[in-house]
Amino acid sequence: MGTVSKTIWKKVIKFTIGAGCSLPIVSLLFIILLCCSLLAILVSDDKVQDGGIQEQYSQYVMEYAIEFDVSPSLIYAIIKAESSFNPQAVSPAGAKGLMQMIPSTFEGMQQNFFPDDLYTADDLFTPQVSIKYGVKYLSEVLKKYQFKETAVASYNAGQGAVDSWLSNSLYSNDGKILSYIPYSETRAYVETVMQYYEEYRQKANLETQIPEQPEIGETSEFGFVWPCPGTTIITSYWGDGRNHKGLDISGVNCHGNPIVAAQDGTVTWANHSGWGGGYGLAAYVSHGNGISTRYAHMSKCLVNTGDKVRCGQIIGYIGNTGNSFGAHLHFEVRINEIAVDALKYLPAP
Repeated sequence: MGTVSKTIWKKVIKFTIGAGCSLPIVSLLFIILLCCSLLAILVSDDKVQDGGIQEQYSQYVMEYAIEFDVSPSLIYAIIKAESSFNPQAVSPAGAKGLMQMIPSTFEGMQQNFFPDDLYTADDLFTPQVSIKYGVKYLSEVLKKYQFKETAVASYNAGQGAVDSWLSNSLYSNDGKILSYIPYSETRAYVETVMQYYEEYRQKANLETQIPEQPEIGETSEFGFVWPCPGTTIITSYWGDGRNHKGLDISGVNCHGNPIVAAQDGTVTWANHSGWGGGYGLAAYVSHGNGISTRYAHMSKCLVNTGDKVRCGQIIGYIGNTGNSFGAHLHFEVRINEIAVDALKYLPAP
């Protein structure tokens, strides 16, 4: 019972004793108070299960939204439709956790995308695991079907069913968008998810402020700025006893912090998904005269091959992709493609 309810109880008891109320009046007051208390509990529970619960899982939602390039609003909408934010939810078909994944799908995802994970299907009751696997699956169907509604339909009915509907002119005019969904459950599911998606998206638009361009600080004598403003802890130096080709830069809660171009240049390679030769999500930038920089292990890469970038322009966000153990930026300076000690070319952070 909340503090307000307790206060009301104390005041009523004090009033009834002090005023010498008759038993019928006390009984009536008791019933009224009981109803108010139940209403307060219901309102509180609703708040926890809707808006308030987002704070509890927002760390994982944002982490995997960035890593797998999925809208956080869509993730929240799926979670609400699937489990109402109950991490212990189990469906009649045996789907488990916040994002309701069945064990066979989990095992396939693990084999194809996370072979080094030691999780079992029971770990789907752990919010981080459920969100990680659910968002990755969602990202794959979004890439496959391109349209949100079609991808959401496949999340409910399965890819096999959606593929057959798309190939049927009764259900799709172009093989991409479903003009009609024959399963009533899936029709209702898509409607519900897209309604939640719009609600969360509008709320995000109201609450989210456009981030300012970070202060890039001073420029070194070589014309470089610090590549991740505000993130300054060096966790591994060039060489470092293991032929380390770059400089590892990290910090407390640095996942998602901005990465900027250390100097004007042209993007010669950008990776937006996958292993990336161990670099994960990453970008290479050529600065002319044989000088180039590399930015590895991003959570999201914002540039494409061929883009012109300005010194201090945000080109991505710190992450933990590729051959990485913990969120950080692996930064390299290369001269004629030979790695050199990057720290010598940078200003103080």
